[in-house]
Amino acid sequence: MKKTIAILLVMTMALVGVFATTAAMQVTTVVAEKANVKLTAYSTTGLLTATSTLAAFDALTALGATAPVTVGKTAVDVYTPVANLNFFSNQTAAFTTTFTAKSMYVTGTSTSTSRIDYTVKVGDTSPVSLLSTDAGTAASSSIELKGVTTAGSVAGTLPIAVKVVDADWDAAAQGTYVGDITFTFTAV
Repeated sequence: MKKTIAILLVMTMALVGVFATTAAMQVTTVVAEKANVKLTAYSTTGLLTATSTLAAFDALTALGATAPVTVGKTAVDVYTPVANLNFFSNQTAAFTTTFTAKSMYVTGTSTSTSRIDYTVKVGDTSPVSLLSTDAGTAASSSIELKGVTTAGSVAGTLPIAVKVVDADWDAAAQGTYVGDITFTFTAV
């Protein structure tokens, strides 16, 4: 009796194997490009790191363009921190940010007699003198934020600091001077 049951079990398993079929499918998804820069108030805490998430980037409070940061004359080679440049990207190509700066002018004017130029420093890079022309056109420079990789997303925070040109500050007429610094995220 035991032999009969064993033989039936073996035959049943053999038949199942003979009549077995398989089905397969693939799944796919498309991850959209995320390439973001955001200026925030200067801080040395709560900074993005290379492994920060998009949610952490999105949670940052952007510095309003209508809320200028006040700078003044400082000692030689002393820069005034003005903001943080935060970035997040999932691009596999290298990317940079180009920044442009326009001289500070007395509100409503754009003549060389009412202009104060300044130097901009982003992160640990060498300071970049962004001296505008009398016509008010912006000078520009760029900084690489990430090299080529396929490792997924990357984030970071770089401090931005400014130093006014002492001679311009000393020669400036009384008034409120305003200048613009603009950052543009670019894939290389």
